[in-house]
Amino acid sequence: MRGAVLAWVAIASPGDVAKERDVVEDSIYRWNQSHSSDRGVVFLSLRWERDVVPVIGSGPAQAIINQEIIRRSDVLIGFFGSRVGTAALGSVSGTVSEIEEAQSNGVTPHVFFSTKAIPRHGFDPAQFAALESYRESLRSQGLLGEFGSREQLRDLVGRCLTSEADRLKDGSWSLGAKIALRFRAVRDSGARVVQLSMRNVGGSRVEGLVVSSLRCGGRDLFSPSLGRLMTIEPSHEATLSVTKAPPDEPLTVGFRVHDGALVVMDSMLVR
Repeated sequence: MRGAVLAWVAIASPGDVAKERDVVEDSIYRWNQSHSSDRGVVFLSLRWERDVVPVIGSGPAQAIINQEIIRRSDVLIGFFGSRVGTAALGSVSGTVSEIEEAQSNGVTPHVFFSTKAIPRHGFDPAQFAALESYRESLRSQGLLGEFGSREQLRDLVGRCLTSEADRLKDGSWSLGAKIALRFRAVRDSGARVVQLSMRNVGGSRVEGLVVSSLRCGGRDLFSPSLGRLMTIEPSHEATLSVTKAPPDEPLTVGFRVHDGALVVMDSMLVR
């Protein structure tokens, strides 16, 4: 594997499915072991109980989790047992808040519900009713997953990661629900010239797009001519010519996008 796309997977769930959280993390590990080498994508898990730094004075706990975990993630896997969780940040639960935060950041969540028999001990009818109400509210937004065993959960996670790997490998990048770019490299091996294509696949005009860095196989290929300001209308693309690029190595493209008053900086591995 010459180069790999690194993607962060947020694991979101209420506390009654704690063991299933471990199953999801193990599923991510197994997917990497089986598929990362040939697909060129590596998934790393994010869990609030391990990856959030305890801090006082920075706002509600759920806001910190959303900031430290959800806004870093490229993929979100959310799942429920018989509880929806504790209300947080105006949402019916912290898990729901995380799913909503992911959606607002342009990440499409994968959400599963357990069909296992509900244990009598600790069962909360109000929690279950709230969970069913939330589940019903999601039906119009897409397809939900169901699992009756840990093996079924593993299978769901694996299939979702494979789908996400295909999306990530096609060079897709998004900011919110409307701004989305697809990066593609067209190589001329004889002339060692790469045409770097940036296509607007979202629903809004992309303004203030600037390529700020370009590396390939550890080499710096950036030149001032690449750093021009670009505006791309929906369904249109901008193309830059990159010279002296090795024909088989992926490009690491750093770029900036203006979103109103914000300037968002990111990078993309382009094959």
